[in-house]
Amino acid sequence: MAAKRTYEHRHMITRTVATTTATVMYFDGETGELKKAEVSMLGKINEDAFMKKAYSKIKGVDIKVCQVSELKTTERLYGVTLEDFLSVAQEIK
Repeated sequence: MAAKRTYEHRHMITRTVATTTATVMYFDGETGELKKAEVSMLGKINEDAFMKKAYSKIKGVDIKVCQVSELKTTERLYGVTLEDFLSVAQEIK
């Protein structure tokens, strides 16, 4: 006999969330070095938009984003029970 899943009889609120991750190569003007960082952003983002938005995700005042590579978007399904949702949700009027 298969084990019952605990969420089967509960009402769930679900949301599919897309996250785009890429390796960003940038020039650090403070140190004069070429560096790489892995950057993640919510949503499905193309390479051009990712390059523009990467400035705000990388710590440093004087940087120049040079290249975005290994761009990958993943989607995951998240859920919360109706009871938990109502305990933290605010009514929108």
